[in-house]
Amino acid sequence: MPAHRTRTRTVDCDCTTFQRHHGTVHTYTLHRCGCVPCRQAAVRDARERRTASRTIPIGPTLDRLELLAQRGVTLRQIALYTGRAYPTLVGLHRPSAQRVGRDLAAEVASIPIPPEKPYRECAAVGCHRIHRARGLCQMHLQRLERRAASAQRAQRAAA
Repeated sequence: MPAHRTRTRTVDCDCTTFQRHHGTVHTYTLHRCGCVPCRQAAVRDARERRTASRTIPIGPTLDRLELLAQRGVTLRQIALYTGRAYPTLVGLHRPSAQRVGRDLAAEVASIPIPPEKPYRECAAVGCHRIHRARGLCQMHLQRLERRAASAQRAQRAAA
């Protein structure tokens, strides 16, 4: 014997931001609509919630974040790109984090990886951003060339 239906009344969506049509979970749950399409949408959603896992292992997502960090993309930039909160991305690096939501993993995977640039660490205060943007600045390139040349001269003199 089928269960007794408690919702039979049809209620239209009166949201001010976006008017939704019948046959969505929104109208069933929020507006308590009981029409056939809304009830079917609620059953479909409940079935999907039971069968589909919404999380996946965190490993590939962390690998992608690490690669992006190596290429100079910060977590704040990733947060802006994905539209997620910065603390959400920081929380992925906690040892207790074992799984991540499918949607967040897909957003992180969709971030384009920037090309690798010739970058070396430098103690000079103003050059750090220049190195990340264009590689070594001219001053430091010349300094490295002079050091290499003097090291070669010292090796020749010692031999």
